[in-house]
This record gives sequence, C-alpha cells and structure tokens, in this order.
Amino acid sequence: MYAYLAVWPFLLTFGIVSSAVAAPRSVAILNGAHDQNAGAELARDLRAALDMETALRPLRAGELARALEESLPPMASRQERLAAARSTAARATDALVRMQYRRVFDQLEEAEELLLAVAPGPDVSRRLANLAFLRAIVLLRDDRTAQALDELRAVRRLDPQRPELDPSRYPPQIVRLFAIAGTAVSPTAALRVTAAFDGATVYIDGLRSGSTPALTYVSPGVHYVTGIFPGDHAIGERVTVAPGQTVTVKLRLTRVTVDDRARYVRRQLLDGAPIAPSGGEAVRQAASRAAALSSVEVVIVVGDDQGGVLWTSLYEASSGRLGKWRRVKRNGEARDVFWQLGLITLPPLRPDSIAPTDPGSDSPGKRWWTPSRVKASVALGVIASVVGVSLYHLRQTSQVQTVSGSTCCTVSPATK
Repeated sequence: MYAYLAVWPFLLTFGIVSSAVAAPRSVAILNGAHDQNAGAELARDLRAALDMETALRPLRAGELARALEESLPPMASRQERLAAARSTAARATDALVRMQYRRVFDQLEEAEELLLAVAPGPDVSRRLANLAFLRAIVLLRDDRTAQALDELRAVRRLDPQRPELDPSRYPPQIVRLFAIAGTAVSPTAALRVTAAFDGATVYIDGLRSGSTPALTYVSPGVHYVTGIFPGDHAIGERVTVAPGQTVTVKLRLTRVTVDDRARYVRRQLLDGAPIAPSGGEAVRQAASRAAALSSVEVVIVVGDDQGGVLWTSLYEASSGRLGKWRRVKRNGEARDVFWQLGLITLPPLRPDSIAPTDPGSDSPGKRWWTPSRVKASVALGVIASVVGVSLYHLRQTSQVQTVSGSTCCTVSPATK
C-alpha cells in the first residue's frame, strides 16, 4: 500500500509539469516555391492554423514574416543590372549616331548609375570603360579635348588590357589621344572617402583602395569610387578631381535589413530548379539561415516540383536536420500538414476538412488536444487508477483483519 502511495506525488507532479511547463514551439514558414502565389497562399493557411495551436507559436506577423512567406517583389539582380546598363549604353550609341549629344550624356549617366550600384568586378570596370569612351567621342566632337583626354585616361585605368585603337576604324584625333592617355600621370590629387561608419571597403576605378576613412592619392581627372560594407548595398560615385585638389567623397551606404537578408535567402532558392521533393543541402542551408534570422526552433519549408505540386518539409534548428518531404494533398488543409510533419501528435478528426476555422465563423477556438494536455490527461488517468486500486486493496486488508480478530477472541463452549 505504501508503494502505491509513494507513486502518487510523482505522477501528480508529472501531470502538472507536463501541462503547465511545456512551452510552445516557435515556427517560421519559408516559401521556396517557384509558384510564389501558390506558396504564399499555403503559407497564409499554415499561419492561420498555427494561431489555433497552443503547442505551436508562429513567427510574429511583420516585415520579416512577410519577407519569408509572401510573394517576392521584383528586384534587379546583378546580371539584370548589367543587362539594363548594356541596353542603356546601346541607346546612347544610337543617340550618338543621330548626333543627339544631350541624349547621349543622359543615357550614359543612367548606365553609370546602374553599374555603380553593383559590387565592383572586371565586368563592371569594362562596362564603365565603354561608357567613358563614348563620352570621350562626344567631347571631341564638341572640341573639348582636355575633358576627352580625362575620359580616355579613365578608360585606361578601368580596362588596362584594352588594345590600342585601330586607325582604320577610328578618327586620327581619338587614336592619338588614346595613345597619350596611356602615358603615366603623377598622382598630384587626392580622394578622401568616408561613410557613416568606418570599415567600408573602398574601390577606386575597380581596384580595392583600403577602408573608410581612406585617403588615396590619384592622378587628376575622372575616377569612379565605390564602397561596400558587409550587410550593405554597394554604392558608388563618379568624381572629377583637379591637380593638387583633395576631394571628399561621402558614401551613402544603405543598411541591409533582416528582411532584405530573408528575401536574399529565398531568391537563392528560386535561382535554381524547383526544390521539391529532392531538395537537399541548399534547402537545408536556406532553412538554417531563415531559422537564425527569425530565432525560431523549427522552419516549415514550402516548395514545389516540376509539375507545380506543393510539398513541405520540416527543418529542426536544434539538430540542423531537414526532414522528409511531404506532398500537400490537393484537397487537404493546413492542419494535415502539421500532422504529417510531426508538429502535432494527434491526426485531424476529419482529414477531408482540417483547415483552420474562419475567425469570423462560430468556431470553438483552439483545439484542446495539444501534446501537453494529452500527457496531463494520461497522467491523471493513471493517478485515478492507482488511487482506485489502492483504496480497494486497503478495504480488502481491513476486512481480513476484522475477520481474524473475531476468530481470535471467540471461546467455544467445549473450551469452557
């Protein structure tokens, strides 16, 4: 009997702790479907269903949640910016042929603005050199030889591998000036580059030139200054500096927000083939970044296959493991996904109708059969069973003792 009584406090404590202490698991949703609208619709259903589960806590609604779940806005990638700059440069060439010089300068400025918003590289430098060369041609036609020479020197710095001009293709004046631009010029000017914070990497004419605040001595003329800071967008300016002059360039770097990082993670997923149902390491890394950005325990990854069918997988931040892909039923609904992924312990009561209830309808609210409550109910049931058995055993023992006492104290007539 005492053994049963000793078990009661343990079971009672188990039930109370399981019910009260179990904290809900934080969940984020990563929409990696190529069909962004279908993925966003499923993400909305999953979020609404998460709000009804006491054992699960969705990522707080806000900019970060929208960046992970909703359809991505159009955004120019590096290649798209380079392509746009190439098209703008082509329009500038067409305007040059038509002798629309004012339009040429406008198109060149637009193309430079596109290129200076891209991280520096050999491809960017060559395109900037092409723009400077077109500007030099226009300046020569306007008899501004000194300015044209500055532009050609910028061409030489940006694209040092560019061959000498073919006299059969170019006018003698531009050929002669291009050759002069190849001669060395003493760095009698200076560029002081600053930013709102120190440590931004500075590039001058495509070459790395220290970090902000930076003071670099350069040759007089035209220069392209670009700055990059980890976590920020690239920004650059076209600067003209005279001999003996020091020009201060303050870079207006724009901080990359957490939302921007989340969108970047998704864009990396969308750059390749559909991720489901065979997405592996790339998807796991994307889910890991999403979990780190949103500080959640698990991430529901939404993807689609070549046929546009939606799939889901579960990423566990604690173990770094990406679970098996589960196909989303055509007529199934959000809570079925939770059950398939193992986020809830009991299957839906009606597999054909398991969507989150419309908040405007007469819904019973959140379901009571959460894991913590199920454990508490089981524990209380065990406690009740033990109490019943113990009481029954106690009663039987009392009856045996009563009978034994009566037999002991009765004296038969023969004994008397």
